[in-house]
Parts: sequence; structure tokens; C-alpha cells
Amino acid sequence: MMTGIIWALVAGLMLGLYALSGKFTQDFKEENTWGLFFMQRRQFAITLLWVLSTTGYADPLGSPDLEEGLKGRQDIVYFTDFESEDWGKDWSGFGHTQNMRLVDSQSSKHLHEDFRGKALEVSIKKGEFYGLSGKFVCKDKLGYEPEELYVRFYTYYAKDFGDQDGSQGYRGKAPGFDGTYGVEGWGGKPNIDGTKGWSCRGASSGGSEADGVRFGFYSYAVKTGQYNYGQTLRYDKPIPYDTWTCVEQYIKLNTPGKNDGVARAWINGELVFEKTDYLWRTTNKLKIYSYWVDYYRGGKQPAYHNHHVYLDNLVIATGKRVGLYASASLPGESKKSGRN
Repeated sequence: MMTGIIWALVAGLMLGLYALSGKFTQDFKEENTWGLFFMQRRQFAITLLWVLSTTGYADPLGSPDLEEGLKGRQDIVYFTDFESEDWGKDWSGFGHTQNMRLVDSQSSKHLHEDFRGKALEVSIKKGEFYGLSGKFVCKDKLGYEPEELYVRFYTYYAKDFGDQDGSQGYRGKAPGFDGTYGVEGWGGKPNIDGTKGWSCRGASSGGSEADGVRFGFYSYAVKTGQYNYGQTLRYDKPIPYDTWTCVEQYIKLNTPGKNDGVARAWINGELVFEKTDYLWRTTNKLKIYSYWVDYYRGGKQPAYHNHHVYLDNLVIATGKRVGLYASASLPGESKKSGRN
């Protein structure tokens, strides 16, 4: 709301600046009057953007309403709580959109608890491979490609994500980091020498109800040996079904040619994965191209039965961990922070 008020004031000031330039340029030619106006507007816009960025009023891409605990952080570059149908406007290359929708526990029979409001439901149907694929392309949205990135989202796995009466659960991709550039580092296209592409997506495997979901990183580092696919390394802690769980991911690309790339993960605030010797690249031309929300059942066997997974409050940051949800709720108002 504050941002809307500020931009309304901006519109009024712009008109005032044009009128002001007309008052003092009555003897100017018309094109000179317009030239002065645009010079004034350009300088004013630069000043305004500086003020917004230093006062915390510059909203990140995505939803205009940050979580209370994140307000004032200048490193938050994207936030969505999936409350608006246009949440995907900042994402590119969405495929299989028929498998996603915004729901709550009243409109989805597989979601038994709302995080707060709506969530993104992704379904992988029996006999199919794809759930969803979409990318937050860093250069398009940030103006540059970073070399490290922090992400946090809340996820809820329905029980049908796992094994069901002898039918195998989901085994495949999950959200993570992308530097493939459409060339190498995914889909059986190995990262040959670290010069064309890499990736470090998430991986999830639904087991029995007692075992829960094993999450991890599925990484296409520089190839060693004859294997043409990525390597999956699981997190230390499984994720239970039918429960909202906080997942945080962090990546820092390696120094070109050195085995010092870093990947970390936290579940509900607890460090559950750390590897500090990844070799993804041998040139500084490769960076983090995108954050990739990717649900695809791996291998050659499609889904044995329907699977459902949910996302909420997805945040991307450049400076430090996002952390657990925190809200300055009013008395009597429920908090998300208590969900595990």
C-alpha cells in the first residue's frame, strides 16, 4: 500500500515538473521545453529510486506484501505468497501449466492444512512424467547473474506423493538452481568440462508413510567417469507427509577451475546438508542463470499413481539466509511461524 501511495505522489510531481518547466521556458522552442522536462524527470527518477531502495519502500519482484519479518531487508529480490493469480508474471518458460493451480484446504482434497491463505498445488498424474517447470531468470529480473543465492519456501507433501499399496511414490526433480543456458548440465546432457552449463536442482523421493520424503540436491557438476546424468545427495533429515515444512537452499559457485563450490540446505531451520567442494564450472562466464521450479519424475518409468505437492511463501535473496517465517500477528491471529 505504501508503494502505491508513493507512486501516486510521483505522478503528481511529474505533472508539476512539466508545468514548472513550461513556466520558466515560455520563450523556448517546444522541443527545448520537452528536453528540459525529460532531464528533470530523469534526475527525479534516479533520486526517487535511491530513496526507495534506502528506505525499504522498494518492493521486491512478485507480491507487494512482504512477510513482516523480512521488511527492511534490501537483499530480498523476489517474494510470492501465491495469493494472486498473476504470481507467475516474473517467471519464464512455464511448461505443463495444466498441472498447477492455486488452492486452499477447502478446494483441494489432498491439502488438509493451510499455511495461510492459498498455496500452489502441483500434480504429477498417473502415466505422466511432468508436473511443472518454470524459471526465475536472474538477468531478466535482476539485471545480472549472481554467483550465490539463497532461497526459502514452505512445502507440503500429500500422502499420495509416497508409496501407495505397493505402487512406487514420486522419484524425481524438485526446485533448485540452474546454470544450463539450454546447452549442458541437465537431461542426460553432461557437464563435460565446466564451460557450457551446470545445474544443482532439488531432488525428492517419496517413500513409505513412516519414511516420509527424502529431499536432496541433484547436481550436474563437471563430469567424471562415463555416467551422463547428475548425482543425487540426500539431506540428513526426511520431510513428513501432510505437514508444512520450511526448506532453505543456498549455493555459492566455485572459483573457476577449483573444487570449492558450496551447497547447503536447512529444514525447519536445522542444517541438514553441506558440501563445500563442488566443481560446477571452469570459466567465470557461467553463473546462476535461474532458480528453477522443476517437478519431473526421473528415469524411463512414468508415475505409477497421482502425486500432489504444494508450495507457499517462496523467497529469493542475495545477501543472507531468509530464515523461518516470522509474523507480527495481531492478538488472536494465527501465525505461520509455528508450522513445522
